[in-house]
Amino acid sequence: MFASSLVIESQGSNFDDDDYFYPSQDTYGPVKARDVKELNQFAGIYSVKSTLTADQTNKGKYLAKRIKTSKMKKKETKATKPKLVELYQFRGFDNKKLTPLPDLDSAITILMRVTDAQRSLDKKPHYKEEFKRLFHSKMSEAVLIDSFWWFFLNRYHPSKMVQPKLFNRIAHNYVKLLLSANHPKYRDVFFQGYADLLAQGMYAAFCAAFPDSWRQFQGISSVEYAT
Repeated sequence: MFASSLVIESQGSNFDDDDYFYPSQDTYGPVKARDVKELNQFAGIYSVKSTLTADQTNKGKYLAKRIKTSKMKKKETKATKPKLVELYQFRGFDNKKLTPLPDLDSAITILMRVTDAQRSLDKKPHYKEEFKRLFHSKMSEAVLIDSFWWFFLNRYHPSKMVQPKLFNRIAHNYVKLLLSANHPKYRDVFFQGYADLLAQGMYAAFCAAFPDSWRQFQGISSVEYAT
């Protein structure tokens, strides 16, 4: 039911195919039953998993170390005020422009940090190239950014007007990402793990943006997004 809403949201989206430099859906054909199944799989990140829970595996520890190192470098170059998530104000939703993440790090920087934590990619050079093409794409950036703001609003500043718009655009850009994966073999592998990858990106983004509130993010459940 929830996964179907992603498909419905995407099909009913009022965003143009050319927005954010994304390829047209016509280039890859309509959404098929198999794509709907993968959307179902993706929806699990919101209805089942605890999206912002720190990963206790070696991969998660490596990612956490990268986040800590990044924060230390920032402190060395510039003194910053305490960053508490409760005090931050959402800048607003724009149909034609993504709202930047509140930290100095860009979305692509976060995605690259997550990529570095995937140690197994070094053993799969051919897949790694396709992985980076998809995960570092503009569509993937958009999914990360809008998901970040959806969770932020839902947790701290609920908005019945803005959150549906963010969800609509998340669905739109996820389908764009799905349809841009034209290599069958690597496509399946990538989307099987995309939910976990996005979860790591979300956790990294929140910790980087609000370092003084990092303990709160371990308790944020993705179930919020399904309600």
